[in-house]
Amino acid sequence: MNSIFIQQDFGIAIEHTDSPQDSYKQFDLGNLELKNNIFYAVQENIADSIFRVFRDGELDISEQMNAFRSYFTEGANVVSDPEIGIGTDSYDVIPRGDITSSLA
Repeated sequence: MNSIFIQQDFGIAIEHTDSPQDSYKQFDLGNLELKNNIFYAVQENIADSIFRVFRDGELDISEQMNAFRSYFTEGANVVSDPEIGIGTDSYDVIPRGDITSSLA
């Protein structure tokens, strides 16, 4: 993917349901990959909180949550400041920070 995610409150969440086509199932099968991304000012820069699994209902999803959270590091995703400037009325979208260390 090789994307930069900045200033987001919630990070990335995928849904786990009883359907064989849900987002978590696609992740588990290898059809959904989130690799080599940079995150900054997302979920307070806590890597373990950036990837989440959610579900409506009361099914225990702790196993799926642990697997997806572990994938943050396994997928070479990092928390790093790309030094993209966001002002009140302008954007400086040219990264000045290290954006090459985790590229595929």
